[in-house]
Amino acid sequence: MKLIATLSLIFFTGALFAQRDLTPSRKRDAFGTRDFNNYKPFGLSLNIGPTYTLTRTDRPLIQPPVTESGTRYQYERDPRGRLGFFLDVGMAHFPMKARNRLQNGKTFRLLSYWDWGIGIQQYSGAERMRVDRLSSTGEVLESLPSTARWSNTYAYGRIAAHNNIYIGKLIFIDNALGLNFDYQLSEITRNHNYDFTPAPQSFQNSPSLHLHYGLGIGFKLRRNLFLIPSGELPVFGIMEYRKGTPAISWFSSSYWPMKLRVKLIYLFKDKAKAGDCFNGSPEDAKRNKEYRQNR
Repeated sequence: MKLIATLSLIFFTGALFAQRDLTPSRKRDAFGTRDFNNYKPFGLSLNIGPTYTLTRTDRPLIQPPVTESGTRYQYERDPRGRLGFFLDVGMAHFPMKARNRLQNGKTFRLLSYWDWGIGIQQYSGAERMRVDRLSSTGEVLESLPSTARWSNTYAYGRIAAHNNIYIGKLIFIDNALGLNFDYQLSEITRNHNYDFTPAPQSFQNSPSLHLHYGLGIGFKLRRNLFLIPSGELPVFGIMEYRKGTPAISWFSSSYWPMKLRVKLIYLFKDKAKAGDCFNGSPEDAKRNKEYRQNR
């Protein structure tokens, strides 16, 4: 719960400074032709990138009790992360009136935008196991190394709320807090039946639901085009519930799924009447009208 509280604090930090500028560029700030088009407060959201599974770095040597037959052994687990991929397509929505008012009368944007998507993702991992058979005095008589690999493919849906903290007019910090719903489509498991596996094994059930947090840097390429590279980690598992851990349990280890996301948002053009300016000032509307009449 402390982790969730900390991430929520990060999500809302800087909300007083979070602004969104979709108005036409001033002449001295414009790159090439100035854009006087009107755009809808929603558009396409395309997300793509690699996935990776994070694992524990410590590798304790575990020595279970002596078996009924008198066999003594010890084992060491070494989980390894592997690369995968994900892709989803959805919509991004920029609310026009989603503002809260502070007691001192100043306004700030708590919700910069929210987006959702439906797609496919793959997570992979591996586990190396070394089992040592011991003598009565604790000497290693025999070592049995083996490696098992897994790769799971999921269909998933996601939804997230975003808070943007602008650094100037074209760059912003993007905080995201959202939900992921994953449904396993396929499983590829190789050599999961070890010759001798003393460690208890568990395999995650499907479907699963978890809360995730993302942090990235956004770039306003045009008034209607945004590029946002970010990283994303699950922070709380809701379903299948295992004391809140969002890690994937496979073989005898746990794997934390991580995404490196590249988001592209494209706002749709609004066919409004001449002179109407999306989120603009009266001066912008006047310039827009003069531009349309003289072109």
